[in-house]
Amino acid sequence: YWIDIDVKRYVSQQVCDRAVDDWLKRNPMLKETFIEKTHSGGWRFAVKCTTEPGFTNFRFRHGPKHVGELLGVGRLTVLAPTIGPSGNSYESIQRVTPILIESFEAIGIYSVRKCSSVNRLMRGDDLRSVVDHRVALNGAPHLVQVVSGNVLRILNGVDVYGDRSRCLLVAALELYGWVNWAQSMGVAVAGNPDSLLLETATRLGVEGDRLQRILKGQPIETSVPSIYQATGQDATLERWRRSLQRL
Repeated sequence: YWIDIDVKRYVSQQVCDRAVDDWLKRNPMLKETFIEKTHSGGWRFAVKCTTEPGFTNFRFRHGPKHVGELLGVGRLTVLAPTIGPSGNSYESIQRVTPILIESFEAIGIYSVRKCSSVNRLMRGDDLRSVVDHRVALNGAPHLVQVVSGNVLRILNGVDVYGDRSRCLLVAALELYGWVNWAQSMGVAVAGNPDSLLLETATRLGVEGDRLQRILKGQPIETSVPSIYQATGQDATLERWRRSLQRL
């Protein structure tokens, strides 16, 4: 089977690579298998498996969204050094005999179909109300509980600036800003900024490829919450604490 991870499922190449790196850290045996990069920047890992997965579209254990496909018997895949539609070549990273795994769940790969409750959240239900059960389980405030009011409206599909590109950029900087801030403070926030941005783009009528272009070169990795920029560390920590107390 080919584990085909699509870069288009992420908001940027950097975020995709980071997700793959995190997955490999949890499953280091996969560093020993057959690995390629696709012409568009995605990833392919070849493995042998003793049981059929029973699904094609998959997600990682720590994320609700569809990130790729399992390509098995009857499916076609392209290998290096083929040149893809982008004009770039597929790249061979490691060409060895594929390793044997017990199951895909054992390496953190699950069917997208098992995430129906999360999918209902992402189809446009009110974010603040639907997310309450999830934050209670995670023991941390959800991103939609700490972002600014303007960004919450954007996440619900409102073009608050009359410029959808600007809306998505502002939302991205705020969402990743909270993730960056939480990591720097050693605290937790629940929610997946990639999933929220992709679903917000859908609500605003923006394709995933355009979203990647909007965010290309933007300082996502170093962004901070808007409240931090406006009023500093104490106010940011206080908002996080108030959201935590409401769980």
